[in-house]
Amino acid sequence: MARQKTERESEIALAHKVCKLNRLMLRGNEQERETARRSLEQLLTKNRRSSGDVDRLIALSFSNPERTRHDDNDDQDEPLLLPTAGKAPDVFALVDWMLRRFLFLECHQYTALALWILHSFVFREFQHTPRLAVLSPVRGCGKSVALKLCASLCLRAHKLGSVTTAGLARLIDRNKPTVLLDEADNLDFANDPVLRAILNDGFERGGIRVCVVNSEPREFDLFAPLAFGAIGRLPLPLMSRSIVINMSRASPETKPLERFDLKNPVLLAELNVIYREAFAWAQQVRTRLDTDPLMPDRFYGRAADRWRVLFSIADALGRGDQARQAAKVFATEHTDEDVKIVLLADIRRVFGAFADDQIGSEVLLQHLLMLDDNCWTEFRGEHGNQPPRPLSRHAMATMLSAFGLRSKTLWPPHRSADTKSFRGYTKAAFQPLWGSYCDHGDTATQSSVVRHLRRP
Repeated sequence: MARQKTERESEIALAHKVCKLNRLMLRGNEQERETARRSLEQLLTKNRRSSGDVDRLIALSFSNPERTRHDDNDDQDEPLLLPTAGKAPDVFALVDWMLRRFLFLECHQYTALALWILHSFVFREFQHTPRLAVLSPVRGCGKSVALKLCASLCLRAHKLGSVTTAGLARLIDRNKPTVLLDEADNLDFANDPVLRAILNDGFERGGIRVCVVNSEPREFDLFAPLAFGAIGRLPLPLMSRSIVINMSRASPETKPLERFDLKNPVLLAELNVIYREAFAWAQQVRTRLDTDPLMPDRFYGRAADRWRVLFSIADALGRGDQARQAAKVFATEHTDEDVKIVLLADIRRVFGAFADDQIGSEVLLQHLLMLDDNCWTEFRGEHGNQPPRPLSRHAMATMLSAFGLRSKTLWPPHRSADTKSFRGYTKAAFQPLWGSYCDHGDTATQSSVVRHLRRP
């Protein structure tokens, strides 16, 4: 018995050394990583192990309740969430730990991304599966790495660089995978209504698309998790169904991220262990998840549909407050309403920085186009099905007419013999609509959001 105990302790010690070398392989310069790789090979050879044993050793290290921590600077990077005796690991913390090693994100973004990954294991228990939009202004911000992490950790993940519309429909209908589309900005959203329908309709259970296959109509069930990586913006209907992760490059002062290398057998083993723990967790809780969790104030409609499954998972893992706080931060960052409501909200921003209580149509349009973080310079039409172009005066008037608003003849406040009238809108006409359709907590009336305002 004593000998068996000693052998097990030796095996656990070996597993910890493998984990430590793995961390060294994923940081530092190329020479340091190569030194760690050789050390790992020598360690395995010395102990009569091979690379095929790495997965098992990592699993042993993760599951050992008496893990020894060495007195070095690596402690802060350890997943301090490993199981104690008789207790399952914290799967949220495991996923979050993995994300923080390879991605430069804000705290609320790590929370949302970890919950979204876990939702892929239980989405069938809910009415909606939120899309994940990983966006960046330029290349090199890490969106592809984010999708690779999702591909390694999500249930039945399929990462696709390109796909036909028919192929995508068949894949989702047959396998119910987690679909990950990189370079989604290259997809032909404007000219492919079937593609738009697949991406949008699969957001909700019962999202069925009827397509003709071999001259026969066939129903395709499109309900499945989807994530997109893109530069710039995606069509607003798709954005409104998505948890939007806006990525940026890390500053030179930021702690260097580890290198994501799927050829590293130790990293693969760690990913496999976390995947197995997430799968096991899902099997235990899937029928006990609350399908109608408590929503924060002003979370209703589409916003509630996006976050419901994530809040339910967070509550089950004791992370409910953390998830709701993250959702509130997202709510202040991202515009995801109907495009006509976005227009109302942005007009309120213009009036908030404008000196007068009335404004000409052309002047209003120009200030909408100058708003920071606006969607009007690349407007894709009210239904998101047109090529991107700047918002026109006619399109603006058409959307406002849906609320019964029409431009009228206005005069400047101080008239003279040379004063000319103009067509425009008054602030008073918008105020009832702002109260009905726009977030009362919106504070985007700061003068800084509009550049170079001028009078009509």
